[in-house]
Amino acid sequence: MEDDINKMYEEIVRLSKKISELDQRSAEIESVISSLDLSSKPKEPENPAILDQETITLDPHNIGGYRNLSMPNGGVMKVKATPFCVNGRHVVRSVDDITFCAKCSSIFCEAHAYPTEEPMCEACIKDTIRDFDPAAFYALFAARYGIPLRKLRKRLNMSRSEIKPHLEKLVSSGCMKQNMLFRYSPTMQGESILNYAGMIYDMAFLNELLPE
Repeated sequence: MEDDINKMYEEIVRLSKKISELDQRSAEIESVISSLDLSSKPKEPENPAILDQETITLDPHNIGGYRNLSMPNGGVMKVKATPFCVNGRHVVRSVDDITFCAKCSSIFCEAHAYPTEEPMCEACIKDTIRDFDPAAFYALFAARYGIPLRKLRKRLNMSRSEIKPHLEKLVSSGCMKQNMLFRYSPTMQGESILNYAGMIYDMAFLNELLPE
């Protein structure tokens, strides 16, 4: 009985000591927190470094000039625009060599200009003929030069059923017509589409099918 009372007393003393330690730790933490001003923002350096640098950016719509770019630390960086040829994917060194696309105003150089009636970049040419795929262009080529479809299909390794949708689309869109003998010929619109396609796609491999 006495041993049990002693053990209980020792346990009470141990718990009291633990509670006192926790109270002291809590008071220390509160003291540290109260010394902090959590509402204030971190102080910025009194004299932040001001950048005075120049960098170059390639610009497919700007022939030159500068603009200022603000930096996060308060500095300013000068950005110089350098004209970029969108067709040849290179920097244009001479302003005299620059041509602007009539549709999107992008820059290309004389060496990478296409023989269109009005200046057009490669992207705009592709956009003009985007409703058709190469098989349709090859069919237009065959129709223009009188190449039999069987020879074209053999060269392209396409079956009748595979090339048929392309022919139907060309006819329905007004790019090709079919006469009473079921022979195809390109319309003026088809000729225009074929000319644009010939600037972008290589059709030289079809020359071997041309009649002698």
